Amino acid sequence: MKSFEFEYQINPVSTNHYWEVSCINGKPVVRKGKAGINFRDFIEWSTLSQCKKKGIKTSFPLIKKPLKVSIAIEYCYQKRPKDIDNILKALFDALEGILFQNDSQIYELYVRKRHCEKHLLKIKVSEMED
Repeated sequence: MKSFEFEYQINPVSTNHYWEVSCINGKPVVRKGKAGINFRDFIEWSTLSQCKKKGIKTSFPLIKKPLKVSIAIEYCYQKRPKDIDNILKALFDALEGILFQNDSQIYELYVRKRHCEKHLLKIKVSEMED
């Protein structure tokens, strides 16, 4: 059974800032915004770097079977905390094609969010047992 653990030292992006809407020829178009692009690029670079350090062969996505996922979200906030579901959607969008093919593979999910002194996302992804 494959299992991987990764840590990302980054302020989690909310889905409210991951995507942006603009108008082209009078029609609304939704696309990844600058914050979403930067977040995705960081997640991809950091995952590759951690795989290299751990000796994991990087043929993406790492897991193609049903998954169980455990996530710890630790971050600092000034005014009000971000909604946990908005953080998860942006994180799953960033991890798609890297750790898994699609977030529809996730059958079991555990998430914890807390306020702390530094930004840190910890994620453990494992294949489900048959």
